[in-house]
Amino acid sequence: MAASPLEAGFKIPASDTIKVALAPRIQHHSMYNLIDHWPIAFKESEEYKLITQDELCTKEFGLGYLFNVQTKLANKMSSHAEKIEKPVLLLHGDSDIVALPNSSKIIFEKLASKDKNLHMFPGADHWFYQSIIPTMSSKYSTDQKRTVSSEIKNWLKTR
Repeated sequence: MAASPLEAGFKIPASDTIKVALAPRIQHHSMYNLIDHWPIAFKESEEYKLITQDELCTKEFGLGYLFNVQTKLANKMSSHAEKIEKPVLLLHGDSDIVALPNSSKIIFEKLASKDKNLHMFPGADHWFYQSIIPTMSSKYSTDQKRTVSSEIKNWLKTR
């Protein structure tokens, strides 16, 4: 998954301005392990065991990667979308403030693929109801979280 391009005039949250200012100094030297920041209660769950035992699951990201996903990868997605002819499933939370939902709509319209789907999850944030990086104190229900994996599973079954 990658964040969609930002729209002009997007303002960086105040809590992230220090990260942005320091990124050039730390981005190539530091790694960020997402799993280390999951709640202890989740670390004792069966789901956690499945994720950590999956050798294909990326657990550490360079801060440079995380910082540049938006500025490099996401912008390339938009500029190269018209070359993509393979089946595409775009997922987005309509309450995402990190990657604005309109950006996925723009990419969707540019895709050359005849087999393309855009699914907007009502009320979902950037983490799709905390189904990507779960938290035990989530404001979302288990059913909401399951809609994400169900959407992916159903799309894959039809291919």
